[in-house]
Amino acid sequence: LLFLPDLTEDAPVVILVHGFGDNFNDVIGIDSSGLALEEGAFPYRVWLDIAEEENIILVIPNGTPVGGQLGWNDCRGGDIGNPEEDDLAFIASLLDLVLTNYNADRNRVYATGASNGGQMCIRLAQEIPEKIAAIASISASNAANSECAESAIPIPALFINGTEDPLLPYEGGQMVGGRGEVFSVEQT
Repeated sequence: LLFLPDLTEDAPVVILVHGFGDNFNDVIGIDSSGLALEEGAFPYRVWLDIAEEENIILVIPNGTPVGGQLGWNDCRGGDIGNPEEDDLAFIASLLDLVLTNYNADRNRVYATGASNGGQMCIRLAQEIPEKIAAIASISASNAANSECAESAIPIPALFINGTEDPLLPYEGGQMVGGRGEVFSVEQT
């Protein structure tokens, strides 16, 4: 899904990345025809109002199907649920298309996501930091057995994790369900 404000020239871009098993409808509450879904908890629906008020382009991609659910190849080695597709190239190409076609501000591209979407945001920061100004990662930590390149280019990052998260161990270790091993939040 793509939300375009009235003025796209020099507009910032925010990429909203869904978690494993979700899709863009679950995140924003809009179906592929642009109609608002009435029932459900849509954690990023508020972004529609923010984007309209602040003149922001929203990019809301769907992940890759794996085992009947959508997810992202976020570099967690040993994750039994990660797709093998090059989701980094997909998001980078999608971003280039939006920046070029709508003359958006290349210096103000942000990504946010939760869980597997947060892990994917970490991957974006590590592998294409020249395209991403900052990330906000929710309930996610850096992969301990990362299969992705790391960057020496620092970018601002916000991590929102809970010490009692039952799926992602705050102190690091194996995620629930064999979803890979992660570093602690502090190491991340």
